[in-house]
Amino acid sequence: YLLSGVAGNAVSAVMSPNPSVGASGAIFGLIGAYYVFLRRNGVFFGRSGERGLNAVRKTLVINMVLGLSNPVIDNWGHLGGAM
Repeated sequence: YLLSGVAGNAVSAVMSPNPSVGASGAIFGLIGAYYVFLRRNGVFFGRSGERGLNAVRKTLVINMVLGLSNPVIDNWGHLGGAM
C-alpha cells in the first residue's frame, strides 16, 4: 500500500504539469495487486476468479474514463500506483 502510494505520487510529480498527492495511487495499487493475485492463482478460484478479474477490469476502465472526463483528476497518479 505504502509503496504504491509513493510510486503514484512520484509518477504524478514527474508526468503531470500539476502534480497531486493523495491515497488514490495507493488504492489503485491495491486493485492492481488483487488483479495479479487472481491471475497467478486463477486455477484455485475457477469461475469465481474469472468473475473477480472481470470486475477488476471494469473498475479500472470506469475509473480511467471518469478520470479522463474530469481535468481535476490526476490519472498519472492512478497509473503509477497500479503499476
